[in-house]
Amino acid sequence: MTVVMSKRSEAAKREQRPQLNVIVSSEMKDKIAQMALDRGQSMGQVCEQLLDRAFYLDRMLDSMNQSIEQIRRGSIEAAFRREGYTPVRSPYGSVWVPKEYPIERSRFLAQHEVEDEKKEGQP
Repeated sequence: MTVVMSKRSEAAKREQRPQLNVIVSSEMKDKIAQMALDRGQSMGQVCEQLLDRAFYLDRMLDSMNQSIEQIRRGSIEAAFRREGYTPVRSPYGSVWVPKEYPIERSRFLAQHEVEDEKKEGQP
C-alpha cells in the first residue's frame, strides 16, 4: 500500500508546475490585474503569457540583429527588408513574411524591360 502511495505522490510532484515569485511595482501589478480581469484569467496566467511574448520578441530581435532602440531610430520596414522579409498588402495593413514563405515576389522593372514586354505583347 505504501508503494502505491509513493508512486502517486511522485506523479503528483512531476505534474506540479514550478512557481516563480516576482516583485513588481504597484503600477505593474495594477496593469496585470486589469489584464487578468479583462481576459478572465489569473494574474499568473497573464504573467506567463507576457513572459512568453517577451521571449518570442527577444528571439525575433536577436535573429534580426536589432534592438528596440535601433528599430526606433531606423525603420522597422527597413529592418525587415534587410533581413529578406517581404510586405504583403492586406486591408489591415502590411504583413511581413520571411523570404522562405511561398509567395510570388514582385520586382521593379527597368525601362528597357517594360519596353521589351510591350513588344512581346505582354501587359
